[in-house]
Amino acid sequence: MSWGTVFRLRQWARGSLWLLPLAGGLLGVLLGWGIVLSDQSVHLPSFWTYSASTASTVLSAIVGAMAALTGFVVTVTVLAVQMATGTFSARYMRLWYRDRVLKILLALLVGTLAYSFALLQRIENNFVPDLGVSIAGLLVLSSLLLFVFFLDRFIHRLRPVAVAMLVAGYVHRGFERYTAALAAAPGVFFGAFEPAGEQPALIGHCRRPSTAPPPRCRC
Repeated sequence: MSWGTVFRLRQWARGSLWLLPLAGGLLGVLLGWGIVLSDQSVHLPSFWTYSASTASTVLSAIVGAMAALTGFVVTVTVLAVQMATGTFSARYMRLWYRDRVLKILLALLVGTLAYSFALLQRIENNFVPDLGVSIAGLLVLSSLLLFVFFLDRFIHRLRPVAVAMLVAGYVHRGFERYTAALAAAPGVFFGAFEPAGEQPALIGHCRRPSTAPPPRCRC
């Protein structure tokens, strides 16, 4: 696989908003099935047990709440981005769709929804996944706390100073990766930086065979 293909795939994965939530949904389904299998051999205290009707009501409420909260998160972020692009530029979209906290929040919401739905279909009159229902409640609490953290972080990142710091960080990281890749190239030698008028600090060697001496450039 060529370097260009790997680069495009990496950029596509970093800019995709649905890849991590999809993985969270699949992980939620697998976790739900695993909890159901383990719940059949685990005996919990009486205060952690639920009736079939109570468990169905709780899980149904969680499924509806996670679906509504996912739509609310997307709506809030889109409106905030619309206001930000009017102040800064359309390039602010890159800071939004590459935000890792946003992707983790969407993955947690979709995963909780899929997990609760996987438990909901396994509830019967003689079997209730008590441990799974309790874990679903913890996932809901974690989703709400992460949503509050994301909202606070996202609002503070709308400030011009915060945007400038983010852009400066991207520039520094990009420059460091570029210089590291350039230094690792076999045809480029980095010497010590010296004052102007003395020996060149960068010497480039031609890879093609030639009778002439290697070209030298002064930087």
